[in-house]
Amino acid sequence: MRINIDIVGVKPISLNSSQKISTINGRPRMVKTPKTREFEKEVRSQLAIVGKKFEMLNNYLSKNECYLDVNYIFFFNVMTKKGKISKTSGDVDNLIKPFQDLLFEKISYDDSQIMEVWAKKAHTTSGILMRACIHAYPLGNIHKH
Repeated sequence: MRINIDIVGVKPISLNSSQKISTINGRPRMVKTPKTREFEKEVRSQLAIVGKKFEMLNNYLSKNECYLDVNYIFFFNVMTKKGKISKTSGDVDNLIKPFQDLLFEKISYDDSQIMEVWAKKAHTTSGILMRACIHAYPLGNIHKH
């Protein structure tokens, strides 16, 4: 079973910039930044539109013991005008978690059941797109080493 999810026009947010330390009642706590709250609002809005895909995946998962593989592609302007990779484009592994947490709010499995993750940043100047391809496989197909 496989579903593809595209989020259009929302720039990926890095895990590093998604939280900050704040003091609450005299104790340090991690709190979401306003930028993170806006990212979450925009992504949740688009995820609500593709609810049927999550429904199909959840029905499959409820009938089968599965593991998941997830592929991510983050399309946005990652290059500088000099043709180098921008240091502000974020580490690809730090782009995954904020997006993945929102995806897994809609999936009946926990993200701990992901056995494989593949991710890349892709340069584009024609818009922003985050893509996730979620594959569910029966546990009997798990690769054993």
